[in-house]
Amino acid sequence: MNDVTFKTTPPLGTVIMLQGQRYELVATELYWRQDGHPTVLLCWQSHCPDCAAPFSVKTGLRQRYLNRRCPTHHKSGVAVVRSRKVVYRRGHHV
Repeated sequence: MNDVTFKTTPPLGTVIMLQGQRYELVATELYWRQDGHPTVLLCWQSHCPDCAAPFSVKTGLRQRYLNRRCPTHHKSGVAVVRSRKVVYRRGHHV
């Protein structure tokens, strides 16, 4: 699993390294769930390991999977790297 879990909204600029791939938090968005409750979406920017093109991905505070490639090279279920280590930076504790 590529689990990413935060207890609170991390500050903009937070960087996570997932299997050697860098993701930077560039924005947050208020999102209204179908049950009427508000939540926060985290907008991450990374670079495709296949072509180096930048791409964005949105997640909640808890996410079991992060897209690793740009839309052109997206390969559902195909791993980029086999490591499962997630590193959080900028002093944000989860």
